[in-house]
Amino acid sequence: MNKYLKTAAGLYSRPVSKISRIKIINILIIISLLFFGGFLRFSNLGYSEFQDDEKKAVVRKINGETTAEFLLNQRKGPLQFAVTSATLLINQNKSELVLRAPFTFLNLLSIVVVYFLLKEITGSKTAGFFGAFIFLTNGFIVGFSRIAQYQNLNIFFSLLSLLFYRNLVTKQTKLALYSVLGTICFSLSVLAHWDAVFFIVPIVYFYIVFLIRKDITKRSKLIITSINFLAGSFVILPFLLPYLNNLSANSGNLEYFDKRMGLLAYPLSRHKYIFELYNPFYALYFIGALSAIAIFKIKQSWPYMMWLIINFAGIFIFMEKPGTHIYNYFIPAIFLTSFGISALAKNKHIFILFLLPLALSVSFLYLQSYKIFVDHKQEYPWDSKTIITLFGTKYDTKIYDDKEVLTFGFPHFRNWKEVNEIIKSDKDGCSYITNEGKEISQIYVEEKYGILNSRRCYYIVQVVKPFITRGNGAKFAKISGKSPVYTYKKDGETLLKMYRIDNKNFK
Repeated sequence: MNKYLKTAAGLYSRPVSKISRIKIINILIIISLLFFGGFLRFSNLGYSEFQDDEKKAVVRKINGETTAEFLLNQRKGPLQFAVTSATLLINQNKSELVLRAPFTFLNLLSIVVVYFLLKEITGSKTAGFFGAFIFLTNGFIVGFSRIAQYQNLNIFFSLLSLLFYRNLVTKQTKLALYSVLGTICFSLSVLAHWDAVFFIVPIVYFYIVFLIRKDITKRSKLIITSINFLAGSFVILPFLLPYLNNLSANSGNLEYFDKRMGLLAYPLSRHKYIFELYNPFYALYFIGALSAIAIFKIKQSWPYMMWLIINFAGIFIFMEKPGTHIYNYFIPAIFLTSFGISALAKNKHIFILFLLPLALSVSFLYLQSYKIFVDHKQEYPWDSKTIITLFGTKYDTKIYDDKEVLTFGFPHFRNWKEVNEIIKSDKDGCSYITNEGKEISQIYVEEKYGILNSRRCYYIVQVVKPFITRGNGAKFAKISGKSPVYTYKKDGETLLKMYRIDNKNFK
């Protein structure tokens, strides 16, 4: 009798212990991804001053317009404005760290979503882990995580929608629940930005597979489709319908969208330049090589190859100035790297040979992102920076010198809050001018910009290596021979000077 009881106990304990081991492995992987991802995202998050696009993420009503009118006049959905408005309720002093934190947190959670998604579609925890690690080190993803802007909402909700929609392919029960959650998440992504359209390909693929499943009745498919249509309409249409109606009368936005479109207007060399600005050295070739290996798992990877091809073709052919929006075809490329790793992992002997180079490669990518986004001893890309020295060879970055503003998330600080205090405390009520783009200065300086005849004086704020102007920008003859009233230095290097000028045209 005892013998049979022990046998029965063994049969029941083995599956439980196996499940427990799987849970423990998943928990350890998630903890490691959150730790490494969190360090890249939250370290020195409040160092940089607000950047141009962060100003655009905050509600800025003009000429007595209502909040609804402001939102309908924007070039994107309202979600990022809802997040920043909620944050500003508890962030009265406009702390850079506090305003960015919700966006950074969602970006961090995206890493976990990517892990579960890649693990699910490749069937490999190893491939899921390495794919998620490549994602967390990618320069675009890290750069976006360090600013308050819509990309973090787009990425998180779009990826989460894919994770829910994937259940339409694999699950037997709760399909209505999973798919509705996917639809709600995708709708929220649309309300963040129209870039959500770049996640349509895998969503359509999951839905087609669901429709051709023979183990689900036509009635169930019709009900699930109808419920999702209603859920999506309920979330999106209350904003989208008035937005489209307003768009037809908004010449500014129509002109903007028209300028963003153009056939083959952005050469491949520009795509490469932008990618390597955020991911210097070998990252492009590393992702390309692993993606190419995914051909050995073509039966599983072909939908994601189509995703990459369609996104790339859409951006390359139709967008005149995609800028950093090219990240939308590197996300499917990262999915393909996971399939490439899965193909290597299929043969243990081959994978052992590749494991050390793979680990060293992703470690370098991590170090690279730390150096260019977190460490601010030198401010990349305005300063050249040594990423690593190997066998006497220094791997130095190039200095950024480009007319197009592409520098989002990189460290840049010129102490504009102190500049504002100096100008504000001047009893003569001086205005100011600067060689920095006024989109930056106006975030912090409360006084009016320009040389105004109605003001007795004005300040010239001369910035070294400004954020959004090429080189050092404009030069001012008026400061010749004058001593600055304020100088900001960092590690002995002068980065900003202020000069007070009497206005001879004052009336």
